[in-house]
Amino acid sequence: MTVFPAVQLTGCFPEAHGFVLLDPARLDRHLGADSTGRDLLDLFSTTEAGDTIAREGIALPLTGLTAGYYTVLVRHAADHPPWPAPAPSSPGWILGSDTGSLLLCGIGYLRHWRPDHPEHRRVTVPPAGTKPKSEDTLKPREPTTVRTSSC
Repeated sequence: MTVFPAVQLTGCFPEAHGFVLLDPARLDRHLGADSTGRDLLDLFSTTEAGDTIAREGIALPLTGLTAGYYTVLVRHAADHPPWPAPAPSSPGWILGSDTGSLLLCGIGYLRHWRPDHPEHRRVTVPPAGTKPKSEDTLKPREPTTVRTSSC
């Protein structure tokens, strides 16, 4: 198990009232094509595709957030949380990354998906065997935890 330093992302705005943390390479492999330009929000909210990518650990959605700026913390599950328990919670989610390159973005950006959009936040975690696990807010599969806190 590889512990990595926590990554704190400040000033994150939940476009369309939510965030999604995902591995863009795994998303493309799952969809069987380059996902750039597609309306993934419609695909994920009107078909089983959204449940499938969450269940397979390709993306972690966090929805129903109030508009405002948030701090998101991605950390190893073994690390002690630096904050009290966050308000938003999604127990049980699992996130995995083969590449170690993750993106955090507002859910609204899925409407016309561009993985290279400048508003996306990039997060690097150890690849492959370190599958982030969701507990508290979003705890990526074994080692990574994602927590949000409104400012």
